Amino acid sequence: MIWECKNYAELEASDFHQMSYYMSESISNFVVCCFRGERKKHYFQHISKISKDKKGMILLLEERDMKVIIRKSLSGKSCDDHLNDIYDQTERMI
Repeated sequence: MIWECKNYAELEASDFHQMSYYMSESISNFVVCCFRGERKKHYFQHISKISKDKKGMILLLEERDMKVIIRKSLSGKSCDDHLNDIYDQTERMI
């Protein structure tokens, strides 16, 4: 799994291009991208193209998602449901 962290709110096409560049059979075709903004509809268009071209997936985690994951982890709870919900939403959008 590849982790990409962007310390800004707006993702651009070049960010998705960079993430797809990292993808390969030998490394991984799954990228988790953490960023400070919110998922926007056009982000899923980029993910859809990458999914078809690279047979890969990019999971976008907003800042609030990271806070949920940290809060659940600190209280000893699993964050699997939260991550599965984001994955399912991504699948539906692409």
